[in-house]
Amino acid sequence: MNLTEKVIRRETRYQGRKLSLEIDDVELPDGTRIDREIVRRRKNAVILALNDKGEALVEEQYRHTVEGPVFSLPAGKQDEGETLLETAKRELREETGFLAREWHPLGKALPAPAYSDEEVSFFLARGLQEGRKSWDPDEFLNVFWMPLSELRRRVEQGEVLDGRTQLCLYRYEIWSKETK
Repeated sequence: MNLTEKVIRRETRYQGRKLSLEIDDVELPDGTRIDREIVRRRKNAVILALNDKGEALVEEQYRHTVEGPVFSLPAGKQDEGETLLETAKRELREETGFLAREWHPLGKALPAPAYSDEEVSFFLARGLQEGRKSWDPDEFLNVFWMPLSELRRRVEQGEVLDGRTQLCLYRYEIWSKETK
């Protein structure tokens, strides 16, 4: 069966700093026409930064969308002209102050393809050296080390709800098994 939807008309209803909202008038494979609401967002990178003791750099940040603090791994959106690895390196340095000598791609995911084109790439960073943070003016973070086993436990118990963090840990588990 052909699953392709043909775009008849596309309209941008909102253009913000972090995302845009488009309404596409599409024709379905059976000829029916409907509107599709699409959130457009730049690609982003999530970093699992591990030290020699098996601890991960974790951030706690207030997220207005859920009206409370969220625990997550360092992450951020791709700037114009950057590769996703460059994005990962920049975000790790800006948010935590750390640089890494060793980088491994862990894969990518589409967190919510039903309504968003967001694509997330995951990276493992090791061989960490402390540097200087340079937070954005609207960024307030608690950055700390957490044993990887504790982070896993908190994910399993529903204390770490950030989907990108959960997916990154899952991709790391797969990578770890493949590289043994």
